[in-house]
Amino acid sequence: MKKAFYISCGIVASLVFGLFLVGCANHTKSETKPAVSPIVRYEITVSENGYGYKIYMDENLYISQPSIPGLSGTAGFQSEADAHKIAELAVSKIKQGILPPTITTEEIKDSGITIKP
Repeated sequence: MKKAFYISCGIVASLVFGLFLVGCANHTKSETKPAVSPIVRYEITVSENGYGYKIYMDENLYISQPSIPGLSGTAGFQSEADAHKIAELAVSKIKQGILPPTITTEEIKDSGITIKP
């Protein structure tokens, strides 16, 4: 009677171990597909309030920013170069997966752009 018990335990143990190996083998064979990153680009815009920018993701308009983000009011950037700096910061955040790419007042100040009083 004891021999039958040992044989049964051995068979069960072999089956469990075999299933474990099969599970591991299937797991190691699975491949993850790389995430497809959208094409992100920006363009500088001009309005009566100054410069702004638009950001496109896969050619779809994602952000239209005619004024300086993070500041109250509708004042645009005073120069095209200033608009480029902040648009590039926003695009950088998008590429890092930070959505929406919120620009803080501190980031505006740290960028060294000219802000009209």
